[in-house]
Amino acid sequence: MRFTKTAGMLLCALGLTGCVGNEFTRSIERADQSEADAAKRRLARTEESVAADDLGDEPVSVLAVNGHDITVEEVLGPIRTDLRDRVKRMAPAQYREHMVGAVNGRVGLMIRDTLLFREAEKDISDQESQYLDGLVDQEVRKRVNAEFAGRQTRFERELAASGSSLADERERIRRQLVIMRWLQGTVYRKVADPTRDELMRIFEAQKGEFAKPPRRDMLIIEVSVESKLPAGAREPGDDVLSECRGLARESARAARAALLGGAEFATVAGEYSTGWHKEKGGRWGWVSRGSVRETLEPAVDALFNLPATGVPSEVVETPHAFYIVQAAAIDPGVQADFAELQPELVARFRETQFNKIVDGTVRRLQEEAHYRPQNVNRFVHAVLVAAPQPEGFGARSPATNP
Repeated sequence: MRFTKTAGMLLCALGLTGCVGNEFTRSIERADQSEADAAKRRLARTEESVAADDLGDEPVSVLAVNGHDITVEEVLGPIRTDLRDRVKRMAPAQYREHMVGAVNGRVGLMIRDTLLFREAEKDISDQESQYLDGLVDQEVRKRVNAEFAGRQTRFERELAASGSSLADERERIRRQLVIMRWLQGTVYRKVADPTRDELMRIFEAQKGEFAKPPRRDMLIIEVSVESKLPAGAREPGDDVLSECRGLARESARAARAALLGGAEFATVAGEYSTGWHKEKGGRWGWVSRGSVRETLEPAVDALFNLPATGVPSEVVETPHAFYIVQAAAIDPGVQADFAELQPELVARFRETQFNKIVDGTVRRLQEEAHYRPQNVNRFVHAVLVAAPQPEGFGARSPATNP
């Protein structure tokens, strides 16, 4: 179970609205991914190590976590379509590496969510349970109306096609609500607001992420020296190259004169340009300083020195070509401003604190959990065997394939 779009929409029903609700959603998603990564590191093994751990032990198709069963199908269901697609287009070794990582990640997430759900459901009253059931009904109706034109039978057919059912979907939504309610009451209220010094440290560390460099939508006419070479010339001498350079310069100057005379840039580019942007009327697209290859940097420098849009540059001379550039649009960029960014910085700080608390909670629950079998890799092994296999590998365990 992932805290994705569905979970975000359910927050309003739980009273998490406005900025706090949005921040809580992002925090949950980040915590989910953070724990997913941690779970992968704990559970991920190479194919050889999975085989070595399970030599002499039969794979098991059910993993019990504190008495709650997780089945092979529950692990594979959400990732089976992706695996079927990848097994057709990836090399066997590359696919098996992806498959092992995907399965381990899913198992880790399901263990995590099971532990959180079991902890969260302990203190739910009958009244709260009825309230949650009503929220589940609302969410199902919203999805049916939004995605299936109000036809529940279509919704149920799609669920069946993915190996699920309406009852499974209702249970998934309910589990999300229960976990979010518990996290709100036990974790989120522990998150403190940052001090100004803490915000400044975040700003200094991440301000490059907030800033956007200036950019300009470049129009370009390129007249290369090579385009003026005589037909069939392969190794021209200095005299020929000098003559061709003069012709290219004259052509570029004529193009600029046409622009100054009021001609459309696309028309002039079509007549004079020899670059591959000629067919696009000279339109290059958005560029910023340092975003083009070295030979074009003089042209971009000229572009950023232009006072406004619609003004052609002087002819820019380089060893291999002559350029005329013009700005179709100018974006001044965004500079990181501490005062303006404070709401975002506060949200990021609180998300980080939330993640730390959730991670600590999950680690505690994992240490106290009871697993059957105790060696979780026996269950992982069973999932790997049941996953789509590269053609020719049949039903053999991917962990034992060479």
